[in-house]
Amino acid sequence: MTTDSTIPDGEYFLHPAGSCWIFARFSGGRLVGYTEEANMGTHRAAGDKYSGLDPDDGVEVDSDIAEAVIREVMGPDTNSDLVVVEAAIDEKGTEA
Repeated sequence: MTTDSTIPDGEYFLHPAGSCWIFARFSGGRLVGYTEEANMGTHRAAGDKYSGLDPDDGVEVDSDIAEAVIREVMGPDTNSDLVVVEAAIDEKGTEA
């Protein structure tokens, strides 16, 4: 899938209303990895790269970026008014 807006490299949390959060990683404007809250037990048990995710560590992104992230991760028919997108913050307090 392609979008009209370039998605900055980084990590994002999507918070769809009434659903599990989604974590997505972008590089070169492309989706390169993702997982969902429902899979966290498995990631923690495996101790893999997703095991330390904290959806409370984020800062809301502007609407153009949010729209592009939602379209790329959730599809073109998703009502973006029902999804909050935050850039993940690393342990140093900067956007990841």
